Amino acid sequence: MIKLYTAVANSSSQKVRRWLKEHQLEYKEIDLTKDELTKEEVLAIFSLTEEGSDDVITRRGKAIQSLKEDFYSLTIKELIQAIVDNPMLLRQPLIIDNNHLQVGYHEEDIRKFLPREVRKVMIKDFAKKRKAMK
Repeated sequence: MIKLYTAVANSSSQKVRRWLKEHQLEYKEIDLTKDELTKEEVLAIFSLTEEGSDDVITRRGKAIQSLKEDFYSLTIKELIQAIVDNPMLLRQPLIIDNNHLQVGYHEEDIRKFLPREVRKVMIKDFAKKRKAMK
């Protein structure tokens, strides 16, 4: 199941919702202003990052400024608890499934959430169109 973490009705979140619906992909939306995050959810997000917390923590806004400690001095346990206590520390939208993480809407990258069979068909269709254009 795809999870979509959002907090505001920004254009990126709207594009992600629209794309998921157009491709008939089921997803669960988690509103970071209303829904509680668990430590397990935060760990699941971190487990999919390439650069750790730098991939998913916002560097702007009131949330990061509200941290009493220097962000870089936090232990992983303290950081996870800080995010549980203040989910607005996460960048938005965050899109995750069991194997993928994407921050924001990127038209090329979001296709990784399509089932493999669908991606194969899309590649074949693209190749046919390209060949027909020659």
